[in-house]
Parts: sequence; structure tokens; C-alpha cells
Amino acid sequence: MADHTGIQWTDATWNPVTGCTKVSSGCKNCYAKHQTWPRLSAMPNTIYTGRDFEQVQCHRERLDQPYHWKKPRRIFVNSMSDLFHDDVPESFVQAVFTTMATARQHQFQVLTKRPQRMLALLQRWKRNGATLRSGHGVTLPNVWLGVSIEDQETADERIPLLLKTPAFMPWVSAEPLLGPVDITPYLSPLDESALKWVVVGGESGPNARPMHPDWVKGLRDQCAKERIPFFFKQWGSWSPRSACYHTLTCGQAAADIDPDATRWPCIRLTFAGNDGQQLGNADDGDDVYMQKVGRNLSGRALQGVTYDQYPTWSTSK
Repeated sequence: MADHTGIQWTDATWNPVTGCTKVSSGCKNCYAKHQTWPRLSAMPNTIYTGRDFEQVQCHRERLDQPYHWKKPRRIFVNSMSDLFHDDVPESFVQAVFTTMATARQHQFQVLTKRPQRMLALLQRWKRNGATLRSGHGVTLPNVWLGVSIEDQETADERIPLLLKTPAFMPWVSAEPLLGPVDITPYLSPLDESALKWVVVGGESGPNARPMHPDWVKGLRDQCAKERIPFFFKQWGSWSPRSACYHTLTCGQAAADIDPDATRWPCIRLTFAGNDGQQLGNADDGDDVYMQKVGRNLSGRALQGVTYDQYPTWSTSK
């Protein structure tokens, strides 16, 4: 829970729930579990001390946190968990929605890898005519419901469920992007139930898997064609290294860019990706060299452009 964050597409994080479990390949190198949680659980005398990340915990004392932030913010809900995890009671999910409904000055960004439960809960609430404590229905203009995807399989599994959910601003976060994805069936500026925003990012951390530039460009171009806002968050740990000379030795590539660059691992990656594993030396025509330079050096530019597009929204809605 923080009134500032390094996540580029939001202003603050709010964690009324902490802890989660893995559901797909995108969770393999979970940043919250493998990088943030070890530090938190090692702190003495806190709610995290000695807890395993897989132990999902609800924090009622945090439900009123957004009320203390008077300046309007974009708030990412549960960067350390999944609001729709099976271990989060329905009553607590509804309490979180009540806070979001009454803190209308803020824009809340919710991501889940469990859209089946999100759909079931919101459909039932809507069907039963449920209103939140503020008197609002379950489709809230300041609550953006989205799904995380990493490849075509998760896109085709999760996006249709999202688009069936009562959501004012359905969106998708393709991070970590692990393969090419076609989302054109889910994009239409004239369709109220279509996606309204697309965020893309590469994986970071010591075991990060590289992201082919054409995967990113493909999603950017799909969004541009349908005039859907596109946000490129980061390359992650791996950066494309084109227009450079490379020396391949023993299946490991080293970039001959400058004396310091040789310490950074470099691999050849095809469009198919092979889950980010190092590939052979055969030129398949669509392969690129990806160099592990770290998130700070890899940056956010795609073909020299920074994409920071958002859907139109205001607190007056």
C-alpha cells in the first residue's frame, strides 16, 4: 500500500488483500512473490512476518485507505494479490467495491487472472439487484476491471469472460508478454462491451524471459487500427539489440557493442519465442537479439516512441 509507485500506468497501490497462488505461466517469476515478499516477510513484528506468500490474507484495517487520499489518483488495487482469488470471501470483495464506489474521486484499476469468479460475482450481484452501500450498482464508472494475459491461450480464455462482466472500462494487461497475441476479435471502438485499453510490458527480475519486439508492435498496431488506447509499460530485463555486431560462441551470444556490454547475456529469439529459452544459431528470418541489460537501461521506448495512452475518463462521471 503506497501513495506512490514505480508502476508506470498508475499513481498509487492499495492492497486490502495480500498473498496469492500461481495459475499460469505468467505467474512463474511473480514479482510480488519472488522480489517484494522476501523483504516484507523478513521484517520483524509486521503482518507479513513469517508468512508464506501463498497464504492469502484480507486486511479490513486498509479498507478506508483511499478515503485519506484527497487528491484524485489512479489506484492499482491489489498489486500483491488477486481480489478474485477463491480465498477472498465474497463479503470482503463486496466491501472493497463499496470503498471504490464511495471514493469516487479516484480511478481504481483492478486486474485479475481469475475472471471466471469476477464474472460470477458481479453477474449475481447485478441479477439480484444488489447495490453497494453508496447506492450505486455494480457497474462503476471509476472502477476499471481488467484481466492479465501472457499469450494467445490466456487471452482467449480470459478476455471473453471479462467482456461478459458488467464493467464500465474493460481492459487488458499483457505482462509479462510471452508470445504473439491477436486480440482483434475483442477490439471495437463502437462496441460498448469491447476492450477499452491495452497495457503491454516485458518481464523483469533475475529470471526474466525476453519479449520479442514484434509481439509488442503487433498489439500496438492492432490497437491503432481500432483507435484503442495503448500503453507500453516497459521492456523489462531484456532489451532488443538490433543493428549491432554479435559474436556467437558455444551457443551463448555476446554483444560486441562496447567493452561493458560483454558482461550482459545476449540471446537470439524467434517470433515463436520458445518461452524465452536460448535458441540455436539458425536464422529463421524473424529472429532478433535480446540483451539482458536490466529494467532501468532497457527503458520504455518502442521504435523511438513512448506510448502513454489512456482512455478518456474524468471524476465528474
